Formats: sequence, C-alpha cells, structure tokens
Amino acid sequence: MMSRLYDNKPLLNLPIINIQQTLNIEKLESGGDGVIVEGVVKGRSKFSVTDLSSNKRRYYILHLKVLKAHRRKFNSNGQEEELNFSETQKVCTGYLNSSYKVTAKGVSDRLSFDELQKLISKDELSKHTNQYKPEGCIDCVSLWLPENQSEKIEIDIDDSVRVKTEGNSPFICK
Repeated sequence: MMSRLYDNKPLLNLPIINIQQTLNIEKLESGGDGVIVEGVVKGRSKFSVTDLSSNKRRYYILHLKVLKAHRRKFNSNGQEEELNFSETQKVCTGYLNSSYKVTAKGVSDRLSFDELQKLISKDELSKHTNQYKPEGCIDCVSLWLPENQSEKIEIDIDDSVRVKTEGNSPFICK
C-alpha cells in the first residue's frame, strides 16, 4: 500500500530542440540598456544553437507571464542606477513615523507589455520559440538563459522570477 502520492514530472528532462541555422549571438545580445522583467514561469524549453563560428551553445528558454517590466538605466561611468519603480513615494511627515504623505517622484521606468515586446523581441529567435510557448499564455515573453548559468539555480513551472536582460535582447544577464 502506498502512503504517499508521487509526481516525477519535475524530474523529467526537457527535450533538446536543435537550431541548425547559424545565429550571430553576440550581435543579438548587443545594443540598448536592457530591461528588468518580473514574472511567473509558465513553461520551459531547451535549445541547442549553432553560431557563425560553428560553436554549439545550449539555452533554457523561460516562457514568462510578465507581471512588471522596467527599463534599466546606467550613468556615464557605466554603473547601473536605481530604477524609478513608481510615480509616487511616501514621505514621513510626523514625529516617529506617525504620519505620511504621498508626493510625486517622477515618471516611472515601467514598460507596457507591447513596449517590452518591441525592445527584446528578435525575429530570428521568436520564430523558433513561439511554437513552444504554453497554450493560453498571451502575455508571455521567451527569455534565453545560457545552460551554464542554469546549473546554479533551479527554476520550475509557476516560480516567480526577476531577471535582467543583456541589452535590449531576450538573453538573461550573466
């Protein structure tokens, strides 16, 4: 008699999808400051890509349902600046934090889903990943995580994540 219910679905390996077309990954990663995406993982895929110099690279594709997206900012020294997540802020007005007022903070760095899609979507990659997006996930983006980075973390379906992209591309920062 079994005393426990067991589900081995998270333990199953993802099939590797091979892309025979050579892609210039470095060109796709470059350009722009990038974005920070917060979302929930709704699906995963695994791709093997051959680049222009015939090197194979493997990637996990995270299909994220986007909750929030913000444009990254850098100063003149190349250091990342703190983002403006909200247009307002609470300011303490009373003694010992007894009262607050809401003041204007400025324009938020938040991106709409359409703005995010225009920034990070690359046609060369989307034609491969769109067919593997989970059904019913309309506001999902496919982000590419190099396999060597995925060894350090464990990501499963319905996990909440916050990731930064490499420039204005779907590649997750190192």
